[in-house]
Amino acid sequence: TVSMPSMRGRAFAAKQTLSRAFSVAGFVAAGAVAERLGVREAIVGVSALLMVVAAVGWSRPTLRADLSADVAEAVE
Repeated sequence: TVSMPSMRGRAFAAKQTLSRAFSVAGFVAAGAVAERLGVREAIVGVSALLMVVAAVGWSRPTLRADLSADVAEAVE
């Protein structure tokens, strides 16, 4: 995404805050899943989920589009 230079610091801080909050939530969820299903099953399940997400993302050309020209225009 493109942000105005005056807002770049705030946008970066918001991104970092959300990233760290969701990381903690992910650790808690991973612990609960591993405790309920077992570590091996949790790893296999998460791996399968990631492969599905990657396949869906790869199957959509708009997600793979090169947007560098659009970003260059927006910055100018």
